Parts: sequence; C-alpha cells; structure tokens
Amino acid sequence: PVPTEGILVEWNNSFPVDWGAFHSPHSPVRDFNETDATGITVAKDGFMICCPKTATDDNGRAVVFSNIGYQSEMQTALAIPRDTWLDKGGILRQAFVPELRALRVNSAEISKSLQLSPAVANGSRIPGIVGIPGFIGHQMEMKARIYLNHTADEATDSTEIGLIVLGTSEWTSHVAIGVNVSGTIEASHVFIDRRSIGNNTLLHDIRAAPLGRVAPMENDQSMDRDGEGDETTALEFHVIVDHSIITAIVNNHTALTVEVYPESLASMRVGAYAVSHPRPSDGKEHASGEIDAGGGCGDACAVTMDLKGWFLSAGEGTQSQTQT
Repeated sequence: PVPTEGILVEWNNSFPVDWGAFHSPHSPVRDFNETDATGITVAKDGFMICCPKTATDDNGRAVVFSNIGYQSEMQTALAIPRDTWLDKGGILRQAFVPELRALRVNSAEISKSLQLSPAVANGSRIPGIVGIPGFIGHQMEMKARIYLNHTADEATDSTEIGLIVLGTSEWTSHVAIGVNVSGTIEASHVFIDRRSIGNNTLLHDIRAAPLGRVAPMENDQSMDRDGEGDETTALEFHVIVDHSIITAIVNNHTALTVEVYPESLASMRVGAYAVSHPRPSDGKEHASGEIDAGGGCGDACAVTMDLKGWFLSAGEGTQSQTQT
C-alpha cells in the first residue's frame, strides 16, 4: 500500500482520549467519512470508542474504562484500561495500567536496538521493513523508543517511522503503526494503517491523530514532567496486539484503537521500518499520496529504535474477537 504521505488531521483545542474512530482524509474509504464542525474527519462505519467511565482512588489515580466496537451490530469489547492524568502543562497523559504486566508470559523480554536508514518509499513501505527475529504472534506487547537524528522542516523530505505487526512472510499483508514526521509538529501525525490486511474492504483505511507537541515521559507513571515546549526528538510507542484489536499509545499522550481481521493465521510477523517521502523533483505539490521516484534523505534521516517486546498470555477477560 502507498505510505501515508499527505495525511492531514485537523483538530480544535480538544483532544480525545482515543482517536480510533477518526479517519485520515487520505483513506480510500471516502464514502464512510464525514467532517464535523471542528474540522475533524469522523468515520461513519459505526466503529466507536464509547461510554468512557473513570474510576478513582484516594491517591488520585484515575483509570478510564470504555467500550469499543460497532454499536449497530452490538459487537463490542472492553477496551484496555488506562491510567490518565494531566502533566504540569495541563496536557492529557495516559498509559496502560501496570497490572497488565501480569499477562507477560514468564516475564520473557525480547530486546533489540535497531539502526534504521529510511528507504525511499516509491509507493510502498515494504523496502523499509526490518523483521524482528524470534518475535511473532497474534497476542503481544511492544514498547519502542525512537530517537530522531534530524528535525524535518518544510523544505525537506518527511519521514515515516514505526512498527509492523500481523505481517505475512513477504509483508504484503500487514498493519503499520507509525508516525509521519512532517514539516511542522502540527502537521505530524500518528496513524494505524490497515489498508492491506483482511478481506473486509470496509476496514481498509487509515486511522490517524495529531502527534502533538509533547515528549515521552521518563516512565509510564511520571506526573512531574512539564508538557509545554518539549521538542519531539524522541518518540515512544506502547502497543498491545490482542488478536483482532490493536491499541497504541504514543508519548503517553496520543492513543488509537482499531479492529483488524487478518485473512490467515500466517499473519504474525513483527517488524520495524522507516521510509522517506521525497518532495517531487519538479518542485510542485502533487496529489496526496503521490510519491516521487527519486531523492530521499537516507542516512541523513537515520533513526535509532530501542525495542522491547513480550508475548502475552490469554488471561481472563482479554479482548479477543473472531470474524468469518
């Protein structure tokens, strides 16, 4: 599938706890999109993150619970609970509740440090994917900290960086969880691209959210760091894949939950990737998603990714759905 160059997500001063019900305007499923009064593009396919409830304790902990799924079909599941808080800058922060660590199988941890030099996209992110040996499956947790060695500006290429899950042997089917570092922080966005996976074409889309001008926390429960004015030169992805449901939290701030249905149990590979989107050689602005064949910033835009992963046990009450 064409990478995500050209996605624009507009938003007002509000910031949802989860952006899984919001389309990118780049999505090919245009008949299922509409733009509301705030300028946000909302999916009309019925998928929702609904009815959040907050449980608090005497120490000020606030845990958010919600439903996810399709209201019209009454096909719902309980979303993964999250701790939420405001940092010193008044910025919404969130993290998966630490109790979920009990699902890690035998506490086994896969740890990798990767150097990624963005491949030129040329219409596909596949050339930029690096597989993670020994880490495959349909139920897993990942934390990836990405260090940017450059800052994109309006005169340079944009860089797309992220994780691949539920991939087939040649990556022709996969889900990409990434960030497109664009000319400005305001134009940069987090996304989950599920256009190549499954037989249900109504789910072949991109869900996207603004990255926001925030840096990752020093740890998941830090409430001390000031959220104002931080440059996003580091990114942290925390992802949980639970068969048909994927939830990602980036920089303890922006979250996306989506539903996926791989057509085969062979969709289980995990990888990391980086691709660059060169500006058109003719200097003209091309249509959204149209990638020029030349250029690219290569080693100048190299990134370092420190990845940790865990296999998860089924546990009781985990969110698993099947679809025929």
